[in-house]
Amino acid sequence: MEKTVMKILIIFALGMNYWSCSGFPVFDYDPSSLHEALSASVAKVNSQLLSPYLFRAFRSSLKRVNALGEDSVIMSLEFSVRETTCLRGSVEDPSACAFQRGYYAQTAACRSTVQILGEQVQQVWAHCRWPDTSESSSSEESPREGVFHLQTEGSPTTGTEQGCAVALSDTGGKGGIDTGVFPL
Repeated sequence: MEKTVMKILIIFALGMNYWSCSGFPVFDYDPSSLHEALSASVAKVNSQLLSPYLFRAFRSSLKRVNALGEDSVIMSLEFSVRETTCLRGSVEDPSACAFQRGYYAQTAACRSTVQILGEQVQQVWAHCRWPDTSESSSSEESPREGVFHLQTEGSPTTGTEQGCAVALSDTGGKGGIDTGVFPL
């Protein structure tokens, strides 16, 4: 009888260890904060690119949620963006814009990390990989990359942070890229 109870306890203990690593959420976050994080990430990408059109997310996934406190989380997202028909100067929400059609519509795979305090986005970091748009016959792809960092107004700064952000965009020529570097 004791051996049976011991086996049941061991199986129960091993089963509990399995469930804690199986990907089940252990933090109950508000789904609207996920939407805010994705919107802030796409807005950051749109604010840094020099394309005449806005970009919109079309595939996204939440990779990680780190709870820093009772009302503070950091979300790691992966998403893809594609150029829309809405011009940059328009006041439309990019999620309401239709996607550009055709071979030359720009797309990118992006990752972002978003810090949310309460229900407000505090910081956004986004990194996008752009496929090569050159018309060479090579089968190799050499991605263009852009790293963007945003610290919104009202968020705490220590004054000791240093760094720079890089913005990349097409020059309209064949494979040319403009690079802008500015201090954070």
